[in-house]
Amino acid sequence: MVDVNVINPFLEAAISTLEMVAQIKLTVGKPFLRENLDFSDENVLTIVGITGAMKGRVIMALPASNAKNVASNMMMGMPVDELNEMALSALSELGNMTMGTAATIFSTKNVLIDITPPMIQHGTVKMETFNSQMICVPMLKDGTDFMEINIILKTNN
Repeated sequence: MVDVNVINPFLEAAISTLEMVAQIKLTVGKPFLRENLDFSDENVLTIVGITGAMKGRVIMALPASNAKNVASNMMMGMPVDELNEMALSALSELGNMTMGTAATIFSTKNVLIDITPPMIQHGTVKMETFNSQMICVPMLKDGTDFMEINIILKTNN
């Protein structure tokens, strides 16, 4: 089973980063296990690899309308009507900041991880976990689904 001590730093990082850079306050929904990820073209995925004491991926999934809102907030309210290069770059940087914050939180617990540069995917995406456990944590804004944090990790124990 997935250890909350491994999951919580990612959630803490997402909550603090989105509040700091996009003025969006999130809370944690009810986590569940997934066997695969299927996303329609209405989603934007920010995928960051994890290496070091743990290996795996963290996938931040935002519906396109929420992704536009986040990108707009990150760019000081500039209207974002489409997910163009500038908006996707902002979302990539959000992934980088979030996972960098998670790495810092882990380092305070003497768990050293590195992160890969974020990769952005949008459009229809299907991913398989190949017998790895994937936990999905809905992140809520005002009690409503806003984004998902999908975590696939193996600890090096």
